Amino acid sequence: MAFGFYLSSITVKIMNRATTWVTKSEGWLARNNQNRNHLEKFYWLLAILSLINFTIYLFVATKYKYRPQSHSILKQIHY
Repeated sequence: MAFGFYLSSITVKIMNRATTWVTKSEGWLARNNQNRNHLEKFYWLLAILSLINFTIYLFVATKYKYRPQSHSILKQIHY
């Protein structure tokens, strides 16, 4: 959980530095002024990243092959 928070703060800092040239302020999430921030664009970015992650998951899941189990292991489980 701590790693996720750390990664989230790094993502916000990278996004602010990458979007300073696009906005008049210091980036999409620069300050506490909700009128100048662009939260909708940041959440669209997160949605796109989640969609890419889900697409990669589906690709890997379709390529996965189950290992065949031997009958001796199955007999031990049933007893």
